[in-house]
Amino acid sequence: IDSIRDTSSMTNNGTITVNDTNSSSSNTVVGISIDGNTTNNITNKGTITATVENKLDYNANSIKSTNAITFINTSTGKLYGNINVSSGTVTNAGLISLPSNPNGEDAKIKNFVNQATGTLEIGLDTNGTTTTHSKLATTNATFEDGSTINVKVSDTSTNVGLLVGTTLNDVVTASTDLNITGTLNVTDNSALLNFNYVKDANTIDLNVTQ
Repeated sequence: IDSIRDTSSMTNNGTITVNDTNSSSSNTVVGISIDGNTTNNITNKGTITATVENKLDYNANSIKSTNAITFINTSTGKLYGNINVSSGTVTNAGLISLPSNPNGEDAKIKNFVNQATGTLEIGLDTNGTTTTHSKLATTNATFEDGSTINVKVSDTSTNVGLLVGTTLNDVVTASTDLNITGTLNVTDNSALLNFNYVKDANTIDLNVTQ
């Protein structure tokens, strides 16, 4: 860990990695936890990874905060894991990668801004019959012109072709306002599938095509 901190701010320049080796544990794994009232401005220029048994999981948060924080993930910043920021704003110019198994614990960011260089990565796992995928719940969300949603289909997925013609609902939701300015790019790691976004009121859905 290479970080700089004063009484009100912190900057991470290095790598923070936390992993729970017990998948049956009820404890939440957290990379950075802010629950006091002193650190409210955080900049991440490095990599923060939270996993359970070395896999992204709903019970492992890269960031968790109840403070009204201002969190900036720079163009070099990478966040792997679930997120729970109940107050404040997260601005992403780098990569935020969410787990494919939200299990009712959707990623939560009160105010979210995905900048032009920012990528929100949605994890997806399927066997062709049962499909789970990341979900991000916000109050206000903005996707700036040129920003990206990337769908990462897990290596363990099977029968992925059966998803053609289906929809991944509520990939992003905003209870108050969802704003897409200009072009929102949708990319993926699948050779068989493509994904097209649909803005449905204050939600983003992803239609699956061949």
